Amino acid sequence: MNHAMILSGCLVLSCPIAWSQPAAPAFEVASIKVHEFPPGMTGLQVGGPSALQISGNRVTTSGSLATFIMGAYGMRLHTVSGGPEWTDRDGNPVVFDIQAKAEGDGVLSPQQARLMMQTLLADRFHVKFHRESREMPAYALVVDKNGPKLQAAAPDTESKASGTFSRGIWKSTYTNISMTDLVGRIASNFDRPVFDKTGLQGGYDITLEYRRNLKDLSAGVPVGEAGPTIYTALQKVGLKVVSAKEPVEIIVIDHAEKPSEN
Repeated sequence: MNHAMILSGCLVLSCPIAWSQPAAPAFEVASIKVHEFPPGMTGLQVGGPSALQISGNRVTTSGSLATFIMGAYGMRLHTVSGGPEWTDRDGNPVVFDIQAKAEGDGVLSPQQARLMMQTLLADRFHVKFHRESREMPAYALVVDKNGPKLQAAAPDTESKASGTFSRGIWKSTYTNISMTDLVGRIASNFDRPVFDKTGLQGGYDITLEYRRNLKDLSAGVPVGEAGPTIYTALQKVGLKVVSAKEPVEIIVIDHAEKPSEN
């Protein structure tokens, strides 16, 4: 047997192999700007994790750093804590507008958009965080004692949502929306995570009209200007929100930096 060949083979096998790490999915270009509110408005109604608007290879979204993290990592509202408290010149929380474009002409899937948002948060906001699991006060969306008053969506109807804001009243129209998705849409009206406990399956066509209260979001304690509340809007369709306690996974922001506009 050729001992030189055996030795040579051993040397080859013992050599470390340098594997190239695949690049993290990223947008080709991305613009980040501070949102300019019209007179009389100081905040946006957050649509939950689905707030990433995808059109072909483009993604647009508006929100705070916490809501971006929520959308990128599929978290519930109020399950992101810590981080800097950026405010504008009027003392209101800073809201950013993001417009981004992926390379190529393909249509982005929601999962691809979320992964690219994760990269953007790391690169532009320099976000670092860790995860924790906590049992914490929450709210549950349940069916009212008199039963639901919901209109079932027609079969194969496209699931979509639209909204308007006029004279202090939000009007949100949902087509073929599940109760789980509805919870994500209304979650910004509450100061705790909201869970779907209705037991209702399938999709529904729902319209909710109410005055958004930014002073006190505690369930059952609406204050401020007169007008329909989220609670009365839900009661009209046979739903209500009650206090609960749930184990919740949260993200704790350890570090973040305000991005430069471009």
